[in-house]
Amino acid sequence: SDGQVTTTFRNIPQVGLFRELKLHLFGGERASLSTPDFCGAYPVDTTFTPWSGEPAAQPPAAFAVTSGPGGGACPSAPLPFSLGHTIGPESPRAGAYSNFDVDLDRPDGQQSLDGLSVKLPPGYAAVLKDVTPCPEPPAGREWTCGGESEIGAVKVASGLGAHEPVELTGQAYLTSGYDGAPFGLLVRTLANTGPFELGYVDVRSRINVDPHTASVTVTSDPGPRGEGVPTRLKGVPVQIKRIEVAVNRPNFEFNPTNCSTMNFEVSLDGAELDGPGTAVDSFASPFAVTECPSLSFAPKLTAYASGKASKANGVSLTVKVEGQGLGAANIAKTVLVLPATLPARLTTIQKACVDATFEHNPASCPEGSVIGKGIARSPVLRQRLEGPAYLVSHGGAAWPDVEFVLKGEDGIELVLDGQTAIKKGVTTSTFDSVPDDPIESFEAILPEGPHSALTTNVPAKDKYSLCTTKAVLPTTLTGQNGKVIEQQTKLQVLGCGEVEGYQANLLKQFKKAMAKCHSKYKHAKAKRAKCERTARAHYSALALAQCRKTEKHSKKKLAACEASMRVRYGVKKPAHKAKKAKKR
Repeated sequence: SDGQVTTTFRNIPQVGLFRELKLHLFGGERASLSTPDFCGAYPVDTTFTPWSGEPAAQPPAAFAVTSGPGGGACPSAPLPFSLGHTIGPESPRAGAYSNFDVDLDRPDGQQSLDGLSVKLPPGYAAVLKDVTPCPEPPAGREWTCGGESEIGAVKVASGLGAHEPVELTGQAYLTSGYDGAPFGLLVRTLANTGPFELGYVDVRSRINVDPHTASVTVTSDPGPRGEGVPTRLKGVPVQIKRIEVAVNRPNFEFNPTNCSTMNFEVSLDGAELDGPGTAVDSFASPFAVTECPSLSFAPKLTAYASGKASKANGVSLTVKVEGQGLGAANIAKTVLVLPATLPARLTTIQKACVDATFEHNPASCPEGSVIGKGIARSPVLRQRLEGPAYLVSHGGAAWPDVEFVLKGEDGIELVLDGQTAIKKGVTTSTFDSVPDDPIESFEAILPEGPHSALTTNVPAKDKYSLCTTKAVLPTTLTGQNGKVIEQQTKLQVLGCGEVEGYQANLLKQFKKAMAKCHSKYKHAKAKRAKCERTARAHYSALALAQCRKTEKHSKKKLAACEASMRVRYGVKKPAHKAKKAKKR
């Protein structure tokens, strides 16, 4: 385990003429042995056992190391640790797919690489939904990962000297959650060279996602856990000279849509094989994408409120933002000014969660601080992100913030922080640091109820109803590429005796989704049919939910509304057509 070499000669012939044995092992680049890291005299343990059965002799022996690598000066402790590095995507184009490379070079005479951490810039991410994470094997079993989990390749050069290192190759796989992280990275290298078959070397890493910026950090811990970067393999010093990792799965990783200069933040852990020294080599590798101004930025924002309100339950509000997905500029900032007819509810504000409680565990916040929920859909994840919206009081801030805590598959969590300002009864919500990630849609749903976020200042004589009011929400959307959209978003009021305003808009969205299915899968019938089924199921579910909400007091009207919506979205045939089909 410590790498010490022992050579034993057994059954030496009892030949009296045998007086001397001289063994010479070649030096140079192809030498089978390497010297210790530091200069000095090193003892050699010897044991000579006679045929006579008398006690063995153990004469002292030693050898001296008098120079450093390449004949240079003797190194001092601790050994240096400063690796050469190249890191970044192959293409710098904003929002584009690009392979990602990490190359590390360790000169002779330096500490061995023992662990590493790489934090990617915000917005540099991957399409996880197209990869099947490799599951953890049962204890004592080998990994059996296939192409559905493979995301890249690795090359490792091992040995001392400038020429002819041992070169090994392997694969990189996305795995299920590891060491508390939602995903893991497995690098498998087959360590077979010449007559030596040392089997697979499995290096494990955590893949964590920052809940506030969505930036990704990949970490392989140092130490003797047996799953990090090895310094010895079955007692043999690994002496890694170079590591090349290429994440090259097609249409997997993609660049940010923000052209600001950012950094790949790297931390490397070193360790001495023949001494107690450890070191950390940290550096930031600058990175910036190009062509951001050419990216499209055309998100769509809509807002809906319930027409019927009350002082007891306030009023509901739903705000939906639809993005363009991959290849377009992502949203960086959103400012939304609510109309004066929808003031913040003071009794709810007074129930805001204290920030210390929220930071410790949002679930421990009082029930009254939960004012709704958020739902986000992303083209890079299989499942949507969903979670509660909290009112959180931050120290000396005049008004509590709205914090959406969104959770999805495999433990991914994102926190969207919205700053609140109230002036002369008008509420402004600002989301200043939206993660640079593509979205299909985000819905902020603030329902009516005893803890509603909003109320209405419509007079009691009008039964607090918004049905006769007209309101707009001044809206500003800023893209990660700096483009700005300013608009007056019309507030659509629902539940005023009819639902067609909402349903007409929903039908319009449905028709666009169906057209997209036809365009995208024009020559793939099965995929087109699946896309259409998904669109029908999604929009019919929204339409039916709206029927149940607006016609909940009349079973007859509810049944008629539901039947109409099922026909509209093609999940049920019209009655006259169904009868004809039955006769045939």
